[in-house]
Amino acid sequence: MKLNPTIFREYDIRGKFPEEINREAVEAIACAFAISQRAKKIAIGRDRRQESELIYQSIVKGLAKAGCQIFDMAIESTPGL
Repeated sequence: MKLNPTIFREYDIRGKFPEEINREAVEAIACAFAISQRAKKIAIGRDRRQESELIYQSIVKGLAKAGCQIFDMAIESTPGL
């Protein structure tokens, strides 16, 4: 799978869903992040946008592949995260 290099910014990852960043890319990035950080536990929150649930599911799949325990914070505000 080839990732769009324009989605990677200095401090975050941004792109239009699903044109620039899709579920497969999200899953791969989540897995790579967990492995690179040697993460054992990760908390995930999301906003109210419709796409958030789809992206959330892909993040969970990627983190699970990396062996992480996932804590679902459900819908959260940015300051809450």
